[in-house]
Formats: sequence, C-alpha cells, structure tokens
Amino acid sequence: PIVLGMQTRNNWAMRLRANLRITKAGTYSFKLLQGAGDTGTVYIDENTVVPLTCDGLAVTGTPIYLEAGAHELNVNYHDDGWPDRAILQYSGPDNGNVMGLIPSAVFEPLF
Repeated sequence: PIVLGMQTRNNWAMRLRANLRITKAGTYSFKLLQGAGDTGTVYIDENTVVPLTCDGLAVTGTPIYLEAGAHELNVNYHDDGWPDRAILQYSGPDNGNVMGLIPSAVFEPLF
C-alpha cells in the first residue's frame, strides 16, 4: 500500500497493522521507501525485516522465509517534515521475485 501525504505539520506517526496472506512458501524481501528525514520499521510476525532508518532512501531489509498462510505485518512510520511518504514493497514467490507494491487483496484485517 502507499500512504501519500500532503503538506502537514511536522512530527506525526502512523502504524499499519494487518495480516499479510502468503500463498507460496519461500523467501521474501521487503522494502520501505520514505521521505527525507522520516523513519520507519517493518515487522513480520514480530521479526524486524526492515530496520529503523532515517535517511529518506529506499531501504531493503533482511530476507525472511515465510510459510504459506497469514503473517502479522506491522509498519511503524514517523514523519519529520515534507515529503510525507511511506511505500511498502515486497518480492518473493507470490510475485515472481520481482520487487513491487504489495497488492491490497493480500491484506486481511487483524481482529
């Protein structure tokens, strides 16, 4: 998913929580693109897959092996000015190992 912002006051935070439905077991990589000066961390099943960063670049985290099924996804994003941007991508067997946006259809709400 993409969270696009508009000009805002500085210093706000967002948390995205959902189940990520994986259909093919294998090794997956995640990338978080964020605005300059912003920070973000991505967790899958409580494992850090994209570490806390503050460089405004695309950060690809540590690959993780995922079984088929639902996996808890948590994204923490902290804004520190313009531009407001958090773009989460992944690659793995479900998408032919090509880094790209995660389709909204694979997200399930956490209850």
